Amino acid sequence: MSAQEVFELLQSPCSGTQLAKQLENLNAFKGLGRENAVAAYSKHVCDRWPKAHDVLSHLEAKLQDHEHLLHSLGSAAFPKLHASVLRCLFEDGQRLRALMDVRELESKQEEQHAHGDREGRFPLQEVVLAAGQAAAQYMPTAGADRDPHEVFYACPTATVEQLFKQVAAAAGAAGRQPGQAASDFEAVAQLSKALQARRPVHVALSGALAQRASQQQLFPAAINASVAGINDLELTTSSDVCAALQALAEACCRLHPLLVLEALHLQYDGVLLLSDLAGKYRLLNACAASVTAAPPGQQRLARHFEYAALRDHFLGQLLGQALSLRQEDEAEHQLRRLQGLAEAHLAYKQLFEVAEATSSWDQLWQQMQQLRGDSFTEPLASYVFERLLKEGRHAMLLDLPQPFDGALQSFLSEEDASEHDVPLRRQLRWLHELRTGDYTGASQTLAQVAAHEQHSGARQRALALQKLSALAACPLWPLAIPGDEQASVAQADEALDQLHAAA
Repeated sequence: MSAQEVFELLQSPCSGTQLAKQLENLNAFKGLGRENAVAAYSKHVCDRWPKAHDVLSHLEAKLQDHEHLLHSLGSAAFPKLHASVLRCLFEDGQRLRALMDVRELESKQEEQHAHGDREGRFPLQEVVLAAGQAAAQYMPTAGADRDPHEVFYACPTATVEQLFKQVAAAAGAAGRQPGQAASDFEAVAQLSKALQARRPVHVALSGALAQRASQQQLFPAAINASVAGINDLELTTSSDVCAALQALAEACCRLHPLLVLEALHLQYDGVLLLSDLAGKYRLLNACAASVTAAPPGQQRLARHFEYAALRDHFLGQLLGQALSLRQEDEAEHQLRRLQGLAEAHLAYKQLFEVAEATSSWDQLWQQMQQLRGDSFTEPLASYVFERLLKEGRHAMLLDLPQPFDGALQSFLSEEDASEHDVPLRRQLRWLHELRTGDYTGASQTLAQVAAHEQHSGARQRALALQKLSALAACPLWPLAIPGDEQASVAQADEALDQLHAAA
C-alpha cells in the first residue's frame, strides 16, 4: 500500500461499502493515529495551503471537503478504523470549525478598529500571529517561510492547540502591574471571547463543540468508539484548553482588587467574566472531563484531587468577589449563578458558605437532601455534619430538620472517627437520641459515656441520666419495666452504688 493510492481512492466518487472494501484491499485500516493512511489524508485536507485570499472561504471549502470524507467513509468504514484514527478524523473537523469562528471574530474586530470603534490593543490578532509563528517552527521550509497569519489559518492540525497555548501565555501577563487594570481587563475579555462567545458568533472552543455535537448526531456510534477506545482527552477538554481557561480565570482573580481601586465601573463585569469562565466557558467541565478520561485507580483519583482543588479555588474566589459587589441585585444574581455551579460540581464548601453569608439555611437543607455525592465525594449532608461538629456548632447540628435524623444518628455513631471526635460524638449522640425520642438508644449511649468517663462526678451524672433514659423508655413504668430497660436500670444502679462506696 502507498499513501498516494489511498489519497487517490479517497478523492474518488467511491463511498460506503465499496470504498470500505477497496480501502481494506489497500490495507488502509492498519496503523494508529496519524500513522494511518486515512488519518493522514484527513490532515492533508485540513492543512491544504490556500489558493484564494479569502481565508474564511478557504476554510469553509476545507470543512465541506472534510465532511464529505466522513460521509464517504460512513458506517461501512468507521468500525474498521482504530479509535485513535477516528479521534483524528473527528477532531480535524472540529479544528476547522474552530478556526472558521476565530476568523469571523477577528474580521469583526478588524472592522471595529478600522472604523475607530475600539481603542487600545488587539489581543486576538496578537495570539493568532503568535500561534502561527509557533506552529511554523515545526513545519517544513515551505511553511516556515510563510506569513504567520497565513500559517495559522492554513494548518489547523498544528495551530488550534497553539492558539490555546498563546491565549494562556497572554493571559498570564494580565493583572501584574498597577495602573493598567482597565486595559488588562479588556484584553482578558477579548481573549475569553477567542475561546468561546455567545451565539451567533461561535469562537474556537464553542465552534469545536458545535462541530462535535453535529458529528455526534450524524455518526453516534463512531464518535462513542473514538471516546471509549482511548484514554486521551478530547480536543474540547484537552490540557491546552484547561490551561487557557485557567490562565484567564487566574487573570480575573488578579484583576479584581485592581479594578476595585482603578476602574470600579468594571468590577461587576470582572465578576461576571470569572463566573462565565468557570461555568459557561467550561473550565470546570473540562477539568471534570479529565477525571473521567483518566484510567481507573490512582491516576483517576489524582486527577480528581486536582480538579477539586481548582474547583474550590475558583469558586471560592468567585464567592468573595460576589459578596464584595455593592449593588444588592448584582450580588444576588452572582450568588445564584455560583450556587448552580457549586451544585453541578459538588462544591460543598461554597454551598455552605453561601448559605452562611445569606442566611439561606433552608435552601442548604434542600440541597443536602438532593446531593448524594459520587464515587469520589461524600453526600453533602455528611460534609455539613462534619463541618458543624468541627466548628463547635453543636446546637445547630442537633437542631437539623427531621429528615436528617437517621443520617445524623449514623454519623454520630461512627466509632472509626478520630480519637478526639469519638467522645464528643457519643455526648452528642445521646442528646440527639433524647431529642428524637429514642430513650432506649440514649440509655445505651449513656452507658458507653459512663464507661469511658475518667472523672467520678461526670460518670455519676452519665449513670443517672442512663437510668432516667431507661425509665423514660418504659411507657408503663412503674407498673412494668421491659427486660432490656430493666437490665440498663440495674446496671446503672450497680455502678452508682460502686461510685458511692468508693467515695
